[in-house]
Amino acid sequence: MDVSLAYRHEGYYWRGAIGQIWRIPEKYFDTHDVIPFSGGKIHVPNEHEDYLTFIYGDWKTPKQDHDPVHDDGSRYCRLKEWSEKNRS
Repeated sequence: MDVSLAYRHEGYYWRGAIGQIWRIPEKYFDTHDVIPFSGGKIHVPNEHEDYLTFIYGDWKTPKQDHDPVHDDGSRYCRLKEWSEKNRS
């Protein structure tokens, strides 16, 4: 399970972890879909297949060398880059 804090700003949910900043369009989390799973039902992001494509690209084809930091479609930039760019 991956748990992180996020905040909503200008149409995105933003989060930071391991020296990176990620942003995910709010449309995926403002509502949710319910799908069958293992004999029950689970809540998943709205437009879940589009969300998986946003995060992983071609998520239906296994990628042996997947890098969970650099290959994540929601990765915005390194925290250090953002901090330097946004200094007052």
